[in-house]
Amino acid sequence: MAGAPFLQNVPAFKASNPNAKLFVEWAPTAPVPTFGDDSTGWTWVDISGDVLQADDGFISITPVGRSDASTAMQPAGMTLVLDNRTGAYSKGPQNSVSVRLNIPIKVSIALDGSTKFVRFQGYIWSLRPVWDQTGQYARVELSAAGMTRRLQQKSNPVLSSLKRAALRDTRVCNYWSMEDLRNAQQFSSNVSSSSNPMTFSNMNPAQDSSLPGSGALPTQTATSTYSANISGTFTQSDAGSTIIFYHNAQVNPTGDTAIMRVHMRGSTSITRWEIVLLSADLTHVNIKGYAADGTVVINDLRGAFSYIGLGPIQYVFAVHQNGANTEYNLARGGILFSGSTTGGSTTAGTCGTPFQVSMLANAANAGYVLGHVTVLNQYVTSYSPLPGQAWVGDNGDSSVSRVFRLCKEENLPLTLNGINLTGAFDPTPWATGDYTWMDYQTQSPILTLLQQCADSDIGFLYDGLSPGVALRNRRSNLENQAVKLTLNAAAGQLSPPFQPEDDDQQIVNRFTASRATGGTASYEDDTGDYGINTINVYDDSATVSLRYDTQLTDYAGWKVHLGTVSQFYRYPTITLDVRRLQSLALTILTILPGDLINIQNISSFTSTHPAGDILLMVQGWSENLSGVRWDMVLNCTSSTVWRVGLLTTDTNTSDTIDAIHLDSENSKLAAGVSGGATSLSVATTGGNNPLWTTAAANFPIILNVGGWQVTCTSISGASSPQTFTVNAMPGAAAINSVVKLWYPPTLGI
Repeated sequence: MAGAPFLQNVPAFKASNPNAKLFVEWAPTAPVPTFGDDSTGWTWVDISGDVLQADDGFISITPVGRSDASTAMQPAGMTLVLDNRTGAYSKGPQNSVSVRLNIPIKVSIALDGSTKFVRFQGYIWSLRPVWDQTGQYARVELSAAGMTRRLQQKSNPVLSSLKRAALRDTRVCNYWSMEDLRNAQQFSSNVSSSSNPMTFSNMNPAQDSSLPGSGALPTQTATSTYSANISGTFTQSDAGSTIIFYHNAQVNPTGDTAIMRVHMRGSTSITRWEIVLLSADLTHVNIKGYAADGTVVINDLRGAFSYIGLGPIQYVFAVHQNGANTEYNLARGGILFSGSTTGGSTTAGTCGTPFQVSMLANAANAGYVLGHVTVLNQYVTSYSPLPGQAWVGDNGDSSVSRVFRLCKEENLPLTLNGINLTGAFDPTPWATGDYTWMDYQTQSPILTLLQQCADSDIGFLYDGLSPGVALRNRRSNLENQAVKLTLNAAAGQLSPPFQPEDDDQQIVNRFTASRATGGTASYEDDTGDYGINTINVYDDSATVSLRYDTQLTDYAGWKVHLGTVSQFYRYPTITLDVRRLQSLALTILTILPGDLINIQNISSFTSTHPAGDILLMVQGWSENLSGVRWDMVLNCTSSTVWRVGLLTTDTNTSDTIDAIHLDSENSKLAAGVSGGATSLSVATTGGNNPLWTTAAANFPIILNVGGWQVTCTSISGASSPQTFTVNAMPGAAAINSVVKLWYPPTLGI
């Protein structure tokens, strides 16, 4: 436990934290990070003593999180300078470790000297050697970033749901997606360990898009053929082998046709299997098994269901050795119907291992669709690329379960709502309840897919505080949070510059939401403080990956809600000199992007600023650290929009902010009041405006009285005007000043 002394020359900070240390550690021998990896098992080496902090040198971290609510995820970044006079941080034979790119590195603070709080964790992308004019004083300028920077660097492969799932299934030893483009001359082998392309003749690539989880697949003609050699290691024991493919018979076959032939090596019974559609029986599929001399040994009708016009059907044909017999099985499933497993059957003899799949020309195949021919080195009786339903495009995922599955497929470490997820995590609970239902998964880069999940849920995706990516979802982790940090401006806990903004940068009063595969819905605010009739039109739009058209109106409404928050000003940044906040330092170390802060007594810090608390959500931050420096700039947006009303009983007083209080459209002071007043006369007019509640259980209520934030503790009176008992008014309010809720009710989506 090394580290470097931290802020020990700041008397007040040192008095509260006499053992505070700043740690910089790297893990040059760490393996490539994988899903479920929290990095605690890596060997972290302390290099704090080599971090140069003289001449105002410091560790710069920027940004963790994002700059504002409308910005997509940004990779976190970190820079520092290392003393390299020993050559330990540059390439050469003098090193005991291999200096390379993508070495994990993290920066931590331990106020007690041992309990570390990570301020940045990522991977080194640059180690730039520099020297002074003498050439003798060597330094290395180190730059690191969160995991997503590497994913943004190159155009990573764009995969369909089925292809993504198949390539990450360890049982798959051969795979031809057949999603190749229209001028393809062969169908590529998609498994890196198999270099066997599928050859074909007289097929029309990229013609059919009826399989939601796939790119466009080829259609067949009367003279179409295909053939592909199977590579890999198989056993004739219970492990066996399985052939999976997707087929769409859109019209009745004009004759019996084998849609798949599987050729076996080493079998003493069946050397070729065929899956045959019958022209005379449209409710059964025929399994045929041929001996080496071409004799039909097995002629097995399986069914029964009609497969014509039901869209793509998944066929799963499996064979293995069962004692002295060959056991075979055929399972089927479709998008428009439940799958069926036909049950295993046996025939005497050794099963052998597959070495080729093929199809011969047959006029009955004209117009049929084939794709995603997959070979497993195991015997399975049904196949679904779990944990998602990839073959239906993962339609119906929840946003959270899709992020989980994508990260698992890509082997990306994932932190969900502050919990590091592992391979043992069960996504099922996250697929039900108050989570956002997703549309078909698009063929897009991984970061685009992850951002689609966050955008559809209006959640929060970021990196830089863990080995991989982190997600906070809206309903269970962002709405109705408790305030994490309270700053008292009157006590000097806010640092200059403090610059509120009164502009239109984040205003949206009309929003149109669309589904790529569905409809469109718009929502607008006409009459609010930032409504169309008040300040004119500020519109925006987005195409979102939502499952149902009925979700679009709520989504558009929430975006307008975020864009018309009724607050005096916008507060894009809050500056903290944490050296002077020793009593709050531990709390500050626990803040995450998406957490809430409350600033009190701001009018005592800045003259003419309206009184009242400022509730903000931290979107992200920049941070500078050294032995003598700790300052932060928090990127913030209003958090009052995240207060979603809760239905309560008359006796429930547990949450005075989030409990739904109905607002009034026309309540005003019946008489002016001076600062310090504790009683108000409030008149409510208009037939649609009932009187304010007098039930004791509904108090306190936070009011906006002429722009002042006031706590109302009781109301009396059965007719207008009513008498409001309040805490002391912060200032004077004239007659006819508007009286309304400080936190107007918000309905969640």
